Amino acid sequence: MRRYHRALRIGDFDNLHSFSLLAFMRRTDRIAEMIIVLANPLWTPIEEQLVVPEEDLLEYTLFRDFFSGAETRIHGGTIEAMVPPRTVRVFHMVNETGPSAEQYKRIYGHFDTFPSVSPVGSLGNSVGDII
Repeated sequence: MRRYHRALRIGDFDNLHSFSLLAFMRRTDRIAEMIIVLANPLWTPIEEQLVVPEEDLLEYTLFRDFFSGAETRIHGGTIEAMVPPRTVRVFHMVNETGPSAEQYKRIYGHFDTFPSVSPVGSLGNSVGDII
């Protein structure tokens, strides 16, 4: 898994404050590469809400677990997830597309973050008329 995810190789490590889970996130300069890891060392399932201190995260951003496919969303800078006993959840951000293309293309550096977004196509048709 580390080989295929840049944040797990070179990303910054940030602890997430939790009562019962081992929780941390790895992030790079690219918002789409954020990884959130939640590990439950106990023999009982734990559902917990954690603060994710990343100002570039948009409300209602979807995160999906690599292993189980479980999903959760960011609400007010927090993430809520249920972690089964003796299990690890490794959440990655899902780039959902909507009526205006990728949800994060308006954030600074978005052309580097999402390879599918082209800066040429975003200038509009009127730019050619001006030049």
